[in-house]
Amino acid sequence: MPLQAPKKMTQAEMWDAITRGHLQMDALKIAAALKVTADDRPMMTADEVADLVRMSRRHFDNLRKAPPPGFPKEYRAAKRPLFKRADVLAWLEFDHRF
Repeated sequence: MPLQAPKKMTQAEMWDAITRGHLQMDALKIAAALKVTADDRPMMTADEVADLVRMSRRHFDNLRKAPPPGFPKEYRAAKRPLFKRADVLAWLEFDHRF
């Protein structure tokens, strides 16, 4: 049975306990416990970027295959494309069509 976090832990204490393996929590519980929102994360998934720019995922994937000027650099994590939030926002500033 995994250990549960005590009710009165600071974010730093909770993060320390999680990283040391004292608490076993899935990613959603960790994000909720640390009060991390999607806007706080430095990286975005392809689905999140497509939603942000209000285009279909298929259209976004086509842009990834032949990126226009200023298109955000793609990173890989576990074979999933990720994009830096700052790069995506800069691309939106650069290309006003979206």
